Amino acid sequence: MDAGDAASNDKDGVGDIVSSPYSGGYYLDVYMGSSSWTFTRTVHKSITTYPYDYAVAIPKGEGSGPRAYKGTFTTLPITLPVTANKKWDVAYIEGTFPQNTSATISIIDDASGKVIPGYKDLTTMDVDLSGLIGYTNIRVQVTLMSEFNTTTPVLDSLTVKWMDKRVWRDEFHGPARVDRLLNLDVTGGLLTKGTLGGSAPDLIFPSLMGDANYTTSALAFTDAGGLDYTSTRPFEFPVHGTTAADTADVNGDGYVDLVFAMKRTGLTTFNTKSPLYLGGPLGLKDTPDHRFDTTGATGVVLRDLDGDGFVDVVFSQEMKAVDDYSVESILYWGSATGWRHRRCSPTKRS
Repeated sequence: MDAGDAASNDKDGVGDIVSSPYSGGYYLDVYMGSSSWTFTRTVHKSITTYPYDYAVAIPKGEGSGPRAYKGTFTTLPITLPVTANKKWDVAYIEGTFPQNTSATISIIDDASGKVIPGYKDLTTMDVDLSGLIGYTNIRVQVTLMSEFNTTTPVLDSLTVKWMDKRVWRDEFHGPARVDRLLNLDVTGGLLTKGTLGGSAPDLIFPSLMGDANYTTSALAFTDAGGLDYTSTRPFEFPVHGTTAADTADVNGDGYVDLVFAMKRTGLTTFNTKSPLYLGGPLGLKDTPDHRFDTTGATGVVLRDLDGDGFVDVVFSQEMKAVDDYSVESILYWGSATGWRHRRCSPTKRS
């Protein structure tokens, strides 16, 4: 047994035992006591994580109704990141809540010990914390409730995360849905267009390789006003081995779209997927909307070559293997339903 606790969990005045044995897996066992001190295992629950320690919330009877029995957990102080490039993200709880049980979340200002206005007894499983401006430390309080003393809610995990500015997470299995955009902010729990300042264009830098070979990412630097591209962190595209980029309004929605030419992703890997990112009112996502099949691409152009109103894509392609330059460049014809491709005349080192 790695962890345990004892208390009168069912409020009968007799102590009960909670244990965590290991038997080919981790389990949570509850042994209910009686006046004769004979214990019977009434709960045997498989758990997925190593239980270093845990606590038991002892219900407090409050008559009848949905709040008849409840227990409360409060975290240690959680410090807001001091860097200007981060802010609060979300508090998220996961657990097992049978019928007639529930949980609420409250956010407490650690300095005053009081619940922050607007964050008391929230019934949602995920709480947007981006509005916590001016606070240094917080505590998260979770209250578990049961209508009867025969039904038990279980809190499996409590997570508090903060995010980089312009990043909206998608890491949870619950209702907290997330995306990441170039010029994104979160205001009042809503995704809104960011205000990075300045009217100069963004600077897009492809990156073929660095000290760790073909693992460096392409970057976009944004003008913060007065042609200052260094005061805000660059936006990192999770795409490697790029040598060129081009921009155009590919889908005619009034927003600039971006494509990268990928040459290689390894010492001998030249078959690539060159990504296209579609812009929108909130900027560019970090997941591409389309990928073009390319081989050793070194350049790319977005143009309506045949005047049909649809943007075409041309990739110059240099090599398909080490010291093997016998590869054609490729043209993707744009249409209302996407792109179709044709090979260009064979060239070397195009």
